[in-house]
Amino acid sequence: ETPHILTLAGDDVGFVFHSWGTTGIMLEAELKLVPAETWIDCIATFPSYGDVIAFGNAAFASDLDVFLLSAVERRFAPYYKRLSQYFDGSRDAMFAMVKAGDVDRYFALAAAHNGHRAMAVSPEQSAAANLRRIHETAFNHTTLMALQVDRGWTYLQVVMPNPFEPALAEAQMRRFGDEVLMHHEYTREKGRCRIGGLPLIRYTTEQRLNEIMRSFEADGCFINNPHIFKLEDGGRFDPEGRKMAFRASVDPLGLLNPGKLRSVS
Repeated sequence: ETPHILTLAGDDVGFVFHSWGTTGIMLEAELKLVPAETWIDCIATFPSYGDVIAFGNAAFASDLDVFLLSAVERRFAPYYKRLSQYFDGSRDAMFAMVKAGDVDRYFALAAAHNGHRAMAVSPEQSAAANLRRIHETAFNHTTLMALQVDRGWTYLQVVMPNPFEPALAEAQMRRFGDEVLMHHEYTREKGRCRIGGLPLIRYTTEQRLNEIMRSFEADGCFINNPHIFKLEDGGRFDPEGRKMAFRASVDPLGLLNPGKLRSVS
């Protein structure tokens, strides 16, 4: 009856993240600042995708200052046209943003995992050459670039087992063949490595898409299903019920985004 403003901090901000307006309306966000760095756009190429994942695991565990680690297999190359001179489809790759002072050490570690230094450019060099920035080739940008060329793709959101072994990535590639193209993002969650898979999926039928998801799950992967509109069906919404309890307190009349939650009529 009487609207009011709540201030959430720490883990409590999770009550309103990834909730699609069902647990409140965000009015203001306060973000922590850190010192600015010069990040160098880097591409290292490898003879196999297993080598890419092994290198990613090692780079994440090292003391290298890396802002982005994005593993991309060679079959993505046709969709990365503005970077074709560095990523031509002959080798798999790790796309990264690396602190300027750590670039040489970064590529030395790549070389220890059969990697080759393909590109290292500053933001100014990238702009002068009209290259696509590395942060524009990561996460779901890859899906968008593929769809601009071929509308037959869709994608999945997959959380890989921890630790993520290179052998599993290669086994999945053999299993799915040209039906699935592999792409993985290295992120940090509460201090631990969290590797998210954003594979491209050649869409045929809903049944086949579900079979592919079940196959990933059988490998110990967790699926955040992006092909649904009810939040509870997505795999990551509020397994402990804390968000729903919060929702009940802030929206007792059930006005927020009706129809988005299966558990709320």
